[in-house]
Amino acid sequence: MIVDAAHRNGDDINDDVRTWLEKVDDMARKMEGHIQDDHHKKTRCSSKSFLNLCMRHQLSRKSKKLVQEIANIRNEGQFEHVSYQKAPNFIQNLSSTTGDEDFGSRVETLEAIMEALRDPNVNKIGVYGMGDVGKSTLVKQLAQKAQQEFDVVVMATITQNPEVEKIQGQIADTLGLNFSNEES
Repeated sequence: MIVDAAHRNGDDINDDVRTWLEKVDDMARKMEGHIQDDHHKKTRCSSKSFLNLCMRHQLSRKSKKLVQEIANIRNEGQFEHVSYQKAPNFIQNLSSTTGDEDFGSRVETLEAIMEALRDPNVNKIGVYGMGDVGKSTLVKQLAQKAQQEFDVVVMATITQNPEVEKIQGQIADTLGLNFSNEES
């Protein structure tokens, strides 16, 4: 079923599709109740009793109405899109950063980078330097602060020998996009 496949892919189901599925479930319960109704047993012919024509007529009319309701629900079930991708969780596990001490130099650097992020003329910002001096921690703190001001925050780790596809994959994953390597 399409809805099951969408769930497996981590997508959210559209509200109108959910409502329609609830109608379908309600109708299935209604039909099951109609079929299991005691009146059906009483309308069957046996050697000891005659057909109850009046009751059969009533059940027939009720069945006809239920079939019409099913047809209406079926017609409502024409959807262009069943699901949508969940909004990505942009920066994860940032609250567990270590070394959260507010050194004066770090606060100044953090504010300088935030100003650069606010500047519409700035296209890229990079943080670089010697290893184990707290660049990643600084960037994580920056990402937390940036999430309060911006709609989308993407962070990618670039090593000394950058692997472009890995960086693109990190960005695509963060944005909730499917990134595939197309060879031509």
